Amino acid sequence: MKKTLLILLAFLAVSSAFGQNPPPSTDIHLFKLKEKKGIVTISNGRNITDRAGYDNQPSFLNNDHILYSSHQDGQNDIMIYDTNKETTSNLSNSKDSEYSPTPIPGLNSYAVVRVEEDNSQRLWMYHMDKEAEPMLIFDKIMPVGYFAISDRDV
Repeated sequence: MKKTLLILLAFLAVSSAFGQNPPPSTDIHLFKLKEKKGIVTISNGRNITDRAGYDNQPSFLNNDHILYSSHQDGQNDIMIYDTNKETTSNLSNSKDSEYSPTPIPGLNSYAVVRVEEDNSQRLWMYHMDKEAEPMLIFDKIMPVGYFAISDRDV
């Protein structure tokens, strides 16, 4: 009974997160952190997604780039922010919506929860160079709401 209730609650949480209503308007802020003799200071805060709309789920690809989810024009795409040039580009730009971009170590790729045309939510891998087509990671595991990657284990 507890297991069934837990699965039901997880399903409801995932369903509400990817339901019909657009996500709330949110922004991502970037700060400079310094540590000196055990004291951490925060400075140079800036809003890297200063616009109306959903911008969330940031993930550092490396020291120079941040991946995040952005809701624009009725769907969610994966964006990349260059911290040096202070520019943003659309990485996924697809007909489906993608959420939760997470870098895959050693593969120059990132994983996403992709909401497909039939509303199924599965885990996909996208290549940073965009030369290879996105690849379904697990065919039969759905719905996927959240995931984690440690080295190459999902």
